[in-house]
Amino acid sequence: MKTITKVLCGAGVLALAGLVPYCVKTDDETGACKVKALLWNMEKTMEGEQATYVIDVLPFIQIGAKAVEEDIDEESDTE
Repeated sequence: MKTITKVLCGAGVLALAGLVPYCVKTDDETGACKVKALLWNMEKTMEGEQATYVIDVLPFIQIGAKAVEEDIDEESDTE
Protein backbone atom coordinates (compact mmCIF):
# COMPACT_ATOMS: atom_id res chain seq x y z
CA MET A 1 0.00 0.00 0.00
CA LYS A 2 2.85 2.39 0.73
CA THR A 3 4.31 1.85 -2.74
CA ILE A 4 1.03 2.78 -4.46
CA THR A 5 0.76 5.93 -2.36
CA LYS A 6 4.32 6.95 -3.23
CA VAL A 7 3.74 6.38 -6.95
CA LEU A 8 0.51 8.40 -6.94
CA CYS A 9 2.12 11.25 -4.99
CA GLY A 10 5.07 11.27 -7.38
CA ALA A 11 2.77 11.39 -10.40
CA GLY A 12 0.82 14.27 -8.83
CA VAL A 13 4.00 16.24 -8.15
CA LEU A 14 5.19 15.74 -11.75
CA ALA A 15 1.82 16.83 -13.16
CA LEU A 16 1.80 19.93 -10.98
CA ALA A 17 5.38 20.76 -11.96
CA GLY A 18 4.40 20.61 -15.64
CA LEU A 19 1.52 23.06 -15.17
CA VAL A 20 3.24 25.71 -13.05
CA PRO A 21 4.85 28.51 -15.13
CA TYR A 22 8.61 28.89 -14.79
CA CYS A 23 9.02 32.02 -16.93
CA VAL A 24 6.79 35.10 -17.30
CA LYS A 25 7.91 38.00 -19.47
CA THR A 26 5.86 41.16 -19.89
CA ASP A 27 6.38 44.24 -22.02
CA ASP A 28 4.80 47.25 -20.30
CA GLU A 29 5.05 49.47 -23.40
CA THR A 30 3.09 47.20 -25.77
CA GLY A 31 1.12 45.07 -23.29
CA ALA A 32 2.61 41.85 -24.70
CA CYS A 33 3.15 38.88 -22.39
CA LYS A 34 4.81 35.44 -22.63
CA VAL A 35 4.26 32.62 -20.13
CA LYS A 36 6.23 29.36 -20.32
CA ALA A 37 5.65 26.07 -18.49
CA LEU A 38 6.86 22.55 -19.19
CA LEU A 39 3.55 21.37 -20.69
CA TRP A 40 2.18 24.61 -22.15
CA ASN A 41 3.12 28.08 -23.43
CA MET A 42 1.01 31.21 -23.86
CA GLU A 43 1.80 34.36 -25.81
CA LYS A 44 -0.28 37.54 -25.86
CA THR A 45 0.43 40.23 -28.44
CA MET A 46 -1.28 43.58 -28.76
CA GLU A 47 -2.07 45.23 -32.09
CA GLY A 48 -3.63 48.55 -31.21
CA GLU A 49 -6.64 47.78 -29.01
CA GLN A 50 -6.89 44.14 -30.18
CA ALA A 51 -5.22 41.29 -28.29
CA THR A 52 -4.10 38.04 -29.91
CA TYR A 53 -3.54 34.96 -27.73
CA VAL A 54 -1.56 31.90 -28.84
CA ILE A 55 -1.63 28.87 -26.53
CA ASP A 56 0.64 25.89 -27.21
CA VAL A 57 -0.20 22.66 -25.42
CA LEU A 58 2.76 20.27 -25.29
CA PRO A 59 5.05 22.71 -27.14
CA PHE A 60 7.79 20.13 -27.63
CA ILE A 61 5.37 18.12 -29.85
CA GLN A 62 4.25 21.25 -31.77
CA ILE A 63 0.53 20.90 -31.02
CA GLY A 64 -1.17 24.25 -30.59
CA ALA A 65 -4.21 26.43 -30.97
CA LYS A 66 -4.48 30.01 -32.14
CA ALA A 67 -7.43 32.29 -31.50
CA VAL A 68 -7.64 35.59 -33.35
CA GLU A 69 -10.48 38.08 -33.61
CA GLU A 70 -10.62 39.82 -36.95
CA ASP A 71 -12.44 43.01 -37.90
CA ILE A 72 -14.78 42.42 -40.84
CA ASP A 73 -15.11 45.25 -43.32
CA GLU A 74 -18.81 45.23 -44.25
CA GLU A 75 -18.45 48.04 -46.81
CA SER A 76 -16.30 45.91 -49.13
CA ASP A 77 -19.16 43.37 -49.54
CA THR A 78 -21.65 45.99 -50.80
CA GLU A 79 -19.62 47.07 -53.85
